[in-house]
Amino acid sequence: NKLLDKKTIMIIGAGLEHIIAQSVARRLGLRVFVTDADANAPGFKTADHFAVVSTYDYKGNLSAARNYEKKIGKISIKKIVHLFATIYKIYKIRLHEKKLALYYPPAGPDAAPLIRDLILLFFIKPFFFKTIYHFRAAGISDYLKRKSKLIQFFCKKIYGKPDIGIQLSSLNPKDVAYFQSKKIYYIPNGLEDDALSYLPIKREF
Repeated sequence: NKLLDKKTIMIIGAGLEHIIAQSVARRLGLRVFVTDADANAPGFKTADHFAVVSTYDYKGNLSAARNYEKKIGKISIKKIVHLFATIYKIYKIRLHEKKLALYYPPAGPDAAPLIRDLILLFFIKPFFFKTIYHFRAAGISDYLKRKSKLIQFFCKKIYGKPDIGIQLSSLNPKDVAYFQSKKIYYIPNGLEDDALSYLPIKREF
C-alpha cells in the first residue's frame, strides 16, 4: 500500500476513542489521515490531514484515500507560494522579537517535504539563536543514507547541528544522531494530549 509506504496511516473515525489510536500511530512515527462525518470531530484537531466523510461510506473513504495519495508529497504552485509567504511572515515576527529559538518538525522520508525543509531552513535558520528539531515523522536519516554523498553533505549543512533533537522513541531511526544534535531527548508524546480535556477522568500525578 503506497500510503503505508509513505508512513501514513488512515483511521476511519475521529471520535475520542480514535485520538488514542492517533497517539499510538505517532509513537510509531506515522502520519495520521482521518475521516469522519462530523466536521467538528475532536480527532480532526490532532490529525495531520482529515476529510469529512461518513464512516459508513465505503466508496467515499476509498475516494478520500486516493485523493490524499495524489496530493501528499506533491509539489504545486500553491505550495510554493505558501512556503515563501511563510518565510515572509517569519521574517516579520523575527524583526520584532530579539531572541528566539526555532522549534521545527523536520520532514519524513519523502522528497517534496525534504525540499520544503531545505528551502525554509536555508532562509530562516540563521536568524535564530538556537534550533530545536522535533522528529515526529521518523525516517529522514534512513532516506538520506540511500542518496549520494553530495546530497547528504548538502542536507546536513542546511539542517545544521541542532541544539536539541527530540524523538518519539529510541526505537525510531536515529534521526537526531544523524544530524548530530547537541542534546538528545526521547519523549514518547511531546505534544499536549488533546484527548485529556474530553475524558471525564481526574488524574493525579
